[in-house]
Amino acid sequence: MAKKPEIIFNCGISHVSVSIFSFDGNTLVLEEVGLHTLNFDYTKDSLWIDAVISGIKELSSELKLKGNARFIFPGSFLLTKTIRVPKVEKDKQDKIVGFELSQKMPFPLAELIWDYQVIDDDGVEQEILAFAVKPEVAAICCRAGRPPSEIRFSIRSFARSSALTNQEFAGPTPIASNAPATASASSIPK
Repeated sequence: MAKKPEIIFNCGISHVSVSIFSFDGNTLVLEEVGLHTLNFDYTKDSLWIDAVISGIKELSSELKLKGNARFIFPGSFLLTKTIRVPKVEKDKQDKIVGFELSQKMPFPLAELIWDYQVIDDDGVEQEILAFAVKPEVAAICCRAGRPPSEIRFSIRSFARSSALTNQEFAGPTPIASNAPATASASSIPK
């Protein structure tokens, strides 16, 4: 029996694409693909959000898409920081990471949606890769009428992180998803 299709929007700087996948048993099937080229003044970053929303709406209508979707945004909209913190219990770790990030991020944490991943643990200290995004970028999904089941960023933004140069990279971690996380997906403005 086939599972419900996965809808994935890739919101690039110059285009929006959508891929619809299904999984039946052991086979992943690409069911449909759509592409919308963004038309806006590329010298004005502020116009990108409206152009992406328009592209998502057009593709959703054209392909008659319904339900939640996964979103990939350009890494240029992602803030990343690598920090080292003492190894502590998980409930204390969130507080320590939050405090350290509040000292290192260029914007107040209260103005960002953020999460982190432990990328190295020597038993005494942990190296943390933290990432954050402004709510207006994450809100693109809601403003386009597509509830997000997950928000990710282009893998290139993670691959450029100096913290990952000596490690195999397993893929991007969602910054907001249906699963509980340090970042609150409920803080995404509608």
